[in-house]
This record gives sequence, structure tokens and C-alpha cells, in this order.
Amino acid sequence: MKFVDKLVDVITFIAKALAGTLLAVMLTVSVVEVVRRYFFNASFPWGEELIRFLMVWVTFIGGAVSFKDGGLVFFDLMLNKFPPRAKAVIQLTTNTAILFFCVYMLNRAWKYTFTRSVAAQIAIGLRISMSIPYLGIPIGLTLFIIYALYNYKKLIPAAFGKREDE
Repeated sequence: MKFVDKLVDVITFIAKALAGTLLAVMLTVSVVEVVRRYFFNASFPWGEELIRFLMVWVTFIGGAVSFKDGGLVFFDLMLNKFPPRAKAVIQLTTNTAILFFCVYMLNRAWKYTFTRSVAAQIAIGLRISMSIPYLGIPIGLTLFIIYALYNYKKLIPAAFGKREDE
């Protein structure tokens, strides 16, 4: 299991680095666009489009990392009123529902991202295939699936009243 833990840690590090880099690029382009628009009365034709595409990537990759760390909004207020075992069963059920949803959506997103009509469509400002911006969705959903599967390591023992180290 140590190999799996290390692999997930490496994947998480890469995802965080990618999301952080994309966020920094978004911020930089936004600031440059604001300065150019208000001080020079001009803007890049690709700036707004790039920010929008990066927002999709950051949302899905960052959302997946947040899901792994338990940072997404959950029913904590209600969930904390349950005993630990019932709480673990609810979390296990929720994790399973998220896993099935993400697998279904990944299948759909993967097919859509690489259809000929999407691949042939060119972004107006950036002049890239629209498959590139859409690729952030299947990558993010893949990360969600990896983390949902990884969550079972702690959720299953907790749901059956066992500690991880037993």
C-alpha cells in the first residue's frame, strides 16, 4: 500500500503544481488585459478566451485535489451529528455515488472531447483545437476517480468499525 500512497502523493503534487501554474497564468493574463484595456485602450484578441479555457482546467483539476483533501462542501453540520460509524457509512455511500457519476461523466466527456466536430473546431483567439480546452474535463474527472478509489482505503474500515492500522 505504500506504493499506492506514494503514487497518489505524486499525482496530487503534479495536479497541484499544474493547477497553481494555470492559476498564475490566468492571473497574469487578467492583470495584463486590465492594464492594456484601461490604460492603452487595447487588448489581446486571445486573452479573454485563454482565461476562460484555463478556468475550466483549474476548476476540474483543483476540484479533484480538493475532493481528495476533503475540502469540498459537504454536509458537515449534519454529518457531525452522527456517530463515527454511521458517518463513515454515509461518506462511503457518497463516495460511491461520486465514483459512479464521475465514471459515467468521464465516458461521455472523453467521447465528446475527441469527436471530429470538436477536434476540427478552432478557437477564434488562440487558434487551437477545441479538444485542448475540453481536455481539462476528462483529466479532472480521471483525478476524481483516482481519489474516490483511494478514499475507500479509509472509508471501508471506518464503515465496518475498524481502524486503518488493524
